[in-house]
Amino acid sequence: MKFDYKIGNKESTETIVSLELAKANSHIDDSYEDELLELKLRGAIAAAENYTERIFQKSKIEIKVSEWGLKMVMPVSPISNISKVSYQDVNGKTQELEAEQYKMFSYNNPSRQILLIKLNEFPRLEEGNEFAINIKATIGEETVPDDVKAAILMMFSSQETYREDKPEALINSASRNLLRAYRKF
Repeated sequence: MKFDYKIGNKESTETIVSLELAKANSHIDDSYEDELLELKLRGAIAAAENYTERIFQKSKIEIKVSEWGLKMVMPVSPISNISKVSYQDVNGKTQELEAEQYKMFSYNNPSRQILLIKLNEFPRLEEGNEFAINIKATIGEETVPDDVKAAILMMFSSQETYREDKPEALINSASRNLLRAYRKF
């Protein structure tokens, strides 16, 4: 089973750590570099998401799947809401599953989510279509843990402090230690 996914627009323009909080943490009082600082803050959030292999800020996501399976292990997490599961049938027409025909399950581990398909028989898919199944959902944490926010603030401050002579890694050991508990293994 192959997956392809595309994370779309954020559901809110607010970030999980506000620029005001990041500036206060780094003792920055002026606003003439806010555009640059916002870029650095988005980079710190992306670094935390990449390291943990999780999405923290609520976003729309489209997941394309190559074939049916009773249990489809999702390639990204945490998925909080599935709005639509559709597929291209053997005639190339788009069909949609009813909400009662699928359920997201996580076995007490939000980083390993499984989409259960509740059908007696799987519909045949369009031939030659590499990704005939399409899942539209919302991804991201309901509430972002304080440890993750603290790690993001550390990375932001590190970028601001070491503008020219920055250490090799954006994620320092203190940030890694805070994020490790949320990492997908």
